[in-house]
Amino acid sequence: MGDTLFSLADYQKAIDCYEKSLKISTEIGERSGIARSNGSLGKAYRGLGEYQKAMDYTKKGLQISTEIGNLSGMAINNRILGNVHLSLKNYQEAMYHYEAALQISTNIGDRSEIATNNGNLGNAYHRLGEYQKAVDFSTKGLQISTEITYRSGIASNNANLGDAYLSLGEYEKVIEYTKESLKINAEIGDRSGIASSSSNLGKAYGGLGKYQKAIPFYEKSLQVSLEICDLSGITNSYSNLGKCFIEEGRYDEALYYYQQALKSIKDQSVPKHIDTAACYDDLGAVYIRLREQDKAAVCYKKALEIRQDNFEDKHDDAAVSYKKLMSVYRGKDEVEEGRADNQMAMEIQKKQLSSEPYDHEDLAQNKDFDCKNSNPIVKARSLALRFTDINPLCVRAIPYENPNKAAQQKSYIMSLYVDNGSNGVPEDIKKAANDMFADYEIEYVDLQRRPIPQIVTHLPASKKVNEKDLRDLSTMIEKNLHIFENRLNVTAVQASYKIVHSNKRDIPCVTVFVLGKGNIPVGETDLKKLDENPFDVDLDVVEGYFQPCSNNSGSYAFPLLGGVGIGIDPSEDACHVGTLGGFLEDENGKRYLLSCEHVLNPGEIVNPDIKIVQPAEIDYKIALKNVSSTVDELTNTLKKQKARMGEMESTDQDYGRYERRATKTQKALEKWTEEKSEVENSKPRSIGKYYHG
Repeated sequence: MGDTLFSLADYQKAIDCYEKSLKISTEIGERSGIARSNGSLGKAYRGLGEYQKAMDYTKKGLQISTEIGNLSGMAINNRILGNVHLSLKNYQEAMYHYEAALQISTNIGDRSEIATNNGNLGNAYHRLGEYQKAVDFSTKGLQISTEITYRSGIASNNANLGDAYLSLGEYEKVIEYTKESLKINAEIGDRSGIASSSSNLGKAYGGLGKYQKAIPFYEKSLQVSLEICDLSGITNSYSNLGKCFIEEGRYDEALYYYQQALKSIKDQSVPKHIDTAACYDDLGAVYIRLREQDKAAVCYKKALEIRQDNFEDKHDDAAVSYKKLMSVYRGKDEVEEGRADNQMAMEIQKKQLSSEPYDHEDLAQNKDFDCKNSNPIVKARSLALRFTDINPLCVRAIPYENPNKAAQQKSYIMSLYVDNGSNGVPEDIKKAANDMFADYEIEYVDLQRRPIPQIVTHLPASKKVNEKDLRDLSTMIEKNLHIFENRLNVTAVQASYKIVHSNKRDIPCVTVFVLGKGNIPVGETDLKKLDENPFDVDLDVVEGYFQPCSNNSGSYAFPLLGGVGIGIDPSEDACHVGTLGGFLEDENGKRYLLSCEHVLNPGEIVNPDIKIVQPAEIDYKIALKNVSSTVDELTNTLKKQKARMGEMESTDQDYGRYERRATKTQKALEKWTEEKSEVENSKPRSIGKYYHG
């Protein structure tokens, strides 16, 4: 009975049954039963996330099994102990117990346990980032399970293979194996397996950029996790749904799901500090996209406090937290706060490089690469990503093939793009780079001192910018950012007009700003040769590095539009509203916005804290008022038309005429409601500060 309840993920009721079984076995002195019940209690408590209890019961079961020479019990309890250690991320300990269980199972010829433990070893190797070994062990487990028609083993090993291929980015294979796992889990009633398989299918479709397909699978995983009270599964499902809605540009929905994820984590009896901090990071990212920087800063600070309180400043993610705060403050022009966070991040980086080992699983899960992998391309990219995470002044670390390599030279060049104002490349960065990139040629690019190509921004007078074209293209970019996410050299993507022979033409394009144009990072393909271009316009790749200068962050930059209104914040005075006329760059690479004096200067005395915004506040409010008025008018008209229809019989001569009018009004209302939403999402954003008139 306990095993049936366990398979249904009803862990508390399973525990009640196992405790009764343990009591009976103890009363009659049946030591094999005592060992078995202790092991069963261990696996049930692991299901509840109470790992210390799980460890205590399973160790007792293993001890008794060993004392009485019960080889089957020794194999099972070793396997359960391996599972507990896996949950605690003690991967070497997990492998030790899995190998012991596999050896004993092989000796006694228990093929179902042999299949299970091969799969478990595959799972452990996957967590360690050794994906080929993960595939090999899981394939062997699947083969044996299929030969003996062990359906639970077939399902779990298919799931393990799906996990491994997910980390390898082979999403079609993930879908193939995970669908088979989901099908069998549904047939045998393994609800925990249904939840995890549904979640992995969501990840696979998300990896392919098919978020609409991913969402139903995450919703299914959430539904089942709620039914079986799997708190970890509930949290992950909420978080995964949040990620999908961010990719879809549906930020309010993403905010809701991340808030639910945070609540789910806090409801758990065992504190999960890493997950809580990560959830605050996710919330911060949503608020950035909603252009609510103050709320984003609060979330990032909470994440930082959790990491400081529980892991000390030397923890990897503490440096990342400071870096995120630094980007928020830089976006708000709060320079002193940004400098303080930058300095703290550098101090953490020093401690980190001197004392902390690489966290391979975090790299595998969060960066899709792994430092231990023997593939030199994967290793180079892993190290590059890690270096920028813990060195805030290093904007990008990008590995390239060494074009001049000889037998005695190194295969790769690691280009480090550093932004340290006018202070050059810090010695701390150089020392850290020499330590981490000993196997690579290192070159430094000081972003403040490099020559920057001329940026041509003037438009032909024959045609104004079609703002709607750019806005529609911008929406398409937001929905397809996954195309650029793992490209190390891409710094920003925006809707624009194509530049031909130094002149902007009336041809929309997607402008992709990169560092090191002309060089392709190792492990990547030429952006110009994408297998699939969803934009229906050309990609225009240009050299460029964007510092955060507005309420937006990430790899997508809202375009600053020449010919579109700007103003000063917070003034709504019509005298301080006008047109963004163009851009200028001085010999030091500093960029300026050009407009009339009355637009940018709020008064006779220059206030250096006055911010320039686009669109102007008054333009925004007028546009919102006009579109809201139209929506209200259409809503009232539709209401009257429907009321009139309600007073008539459907056979009435005028009924069809009113019905056609109502349908036409409904379509117009939908169009203007969408227009209102677009206007609401185009709130004034800071694009610079007043400099000189």
